[in-house]
Amino acid sequence: MSFITRLLCMALAVSVLLAGHMARALDISEPVTGPVDTGTTGSELDEDANHAISGGGGVSVEATPPAPGAVVIIDHTDTRNVVIDGPVTVHDRSEDDLVDFDANNAIGVLVGRAAPVQGTISFGSQAFINLTDDKPRFDVDEDGVFDGIYDDSGAYRGGATAQDDGRVGVYVPQNLSGDLLALNGARISVTADDGGGFIIEGDITGRVNLAATLIYIGADASDDAVSVGIYGDVSDFVRLAGSVSATGQNVVGLRVSGNLARSLQFEGATAVSGFATTVVSSAGDPQTLLDANELGAAAAGVKLTGNVGEGVLVNGNINAVTTPGESQSLQAISEARVDAGDVTGLKTQPYHYDQNRTVGSISSFGDAPALVMDGGTYGSVVERFVDTTNDGGDGTDDSLYLTQNFSYSHSLINRGTITANGLNDG
Repeated sequence: MSFITRLLCMALAVSVLLAGHMARALDISEPVTGPVDTGTTGSELDEDANHAISGGGGVSVEATPPAPGAVVIIDHTDTRNVVIDGPVTVHDRSEDDLVDFDANNAIGVLVGRAAPVQGTISFGSQAFINLTDDKPRFDVDEDGVFDGIYDDSGAYRGGATAQDDGRVGVYVPQNLSGDLLALNGARISVTADDGGGFIIEGDITGRVNLAATLIYIGADASDDAVSVGIYGDVSDFVRLAGSVSATGQNVVGLRVSGNLARSLQFEGATAVSGFATTVVSSAGDPQTLLDANELGAAAAGVKLTGNVGEGVLVNGNINAVTTPGESQSLQAISEARVDAGDVTGLKTQPYHYDQNRTVGSISSFGDAPALVMDGGTYGSVVERFVDTTNDGGDGTDDSLYLTQNFSYSHSLINRGTITANGLNDG
């Protein structure tokens, strides 16, 4: 059964399991062991009336929790924001390394259990969604590259990448009215065959703005294993501004099969590799040559099969050389920023926003293409901005958006880099 099929079956099962699951609102400022949910609101909210897991708090479990298998369940029925700014962890081994736990199909954060959710879901700079193996991989042939694992029964599995299957860091099976936001500094790390990092199946009425570090290591018989997967529709723009990586056979860095009404913007690094390592070995040295199971093929760095209404932008600076007139204009903006704070009225030209832009990249190692645009329709690019330079005078944050946008005539614009590297001396 494929990864997506299993998740769909799980979503169906979840809808009939509401009865008997203990509900509690979230204001977690100290470590908690055991799953939690937002199903009861109004009694235990943070000072901003949000559900929250703060940096001093965190939630951890040993083994996959009871159905629906999630550590944090977001299922409140009123309109409340959720802020996760601490660790969420699933352990598959005891701290003393004596007991192994079954962590198959575990979910770090489940957004929507049986009904749509209203409110913005934010992962703060101290958030760490961690569903990785506690047991190490092994380098059996001593070539400097991990070859496989010893499973819970003690049997060696050559070429295997993870102890448990089907684990997902963040899973959104229901519709969401609000933004999905992961700030710079947030981390989502998953090791699992047939799993995923950040999976969105419901429709999003809002933005998907991920500036986090997302790491997925695993494999799949098809190409369902993804670091980020968007299978539902999104009404506003989608921005990847952090580091997204996927390593393993048939993995994808970002897969979009839903329809995006606005732009898809890459302002960070998205990379995949089927290779166990991307370090080029020394040619001719048999001790450093990679084995066949270490030279797998990923599926794609980015695979797009849905519609993107406002095009695809791999971002970067517009100006390589600044004219005297442009320099004078930029100087006036800098001076106004010091004097008045709000400079949005002065920033009217595309080059004014080079200071807001970061360089995006899409790369692959192995047989996989870096970027696949397979079907779908793509409108002309409309570039949108996050206030990363305090243009509005009210702070610098990935959650602050500017109203300025610029329209271009192409459906795909690459100001950064798109690279497919199929060579490895090993």
